Amino acid sequence: MPRRAPLLFGLALLAVALGVLLRLGLHRDRLEPAPSSPAPGPVAALQGAARVVDGDTLEVMGRRVRLYGIDAPESDQDCERDGRAYACGAAAARALADLVAGREVRCAGRGEDRYGRTIAVCRANGTDLGEAMVRSGWAVAFRRYAEDYAAAETAARREGRGLWAGRFEAPEDWRRRRPPGR
Repeated sequence: MPRRAPLLFGLALLAVALGVLLRLGLHRDRLEPAPSSPAPGPVAALQGAARVVDGDTLEVMGRRVRLYGIDAPESDQDCERDGRAYACGAAAARALADLVAGREVRCAGRGEDRYGRTIAVCRANGTDLGEAMVRSGWAVAFRRYAEDYAAAETAARREGRGLWAGRFEAPEDWRRRRPPGR
């Protein structure tokens, strides 16, 4: 019996260590998901009429959907063009509304963010809405989470489309320093 004690102690220690690692992993996932980082696991596809919430968020079948891989200016964000401020967040939302324009939207879920929104690639008439927003310059590729639309952003920047026709603060940076109450 005494010779088994070290083996049993070692197994017990291993079991505790595995439990701690699993618990830390679950805890980390619960606390640190980024606003547009996909969570593991399947998310149902959504299909139907869409309502535009802002330049990178739709509501489909009563569910908020954050477009995968892009970041658009916030609704109340201003940018500059020709030396004048303009409501670029509102312009981005209008651009997305034009792409949707009463068409049926099909979204393939990629996960869920910490706010409970479905993260998805959405299409209207076969057009990838995220890519179209970035290509038109009304959103940027959210490279921290995906490189899918980097080439579209490069083209928009080179051609001075949308946001790239003037000066703007990256939406992520703007959110970070947004004045309280806005």
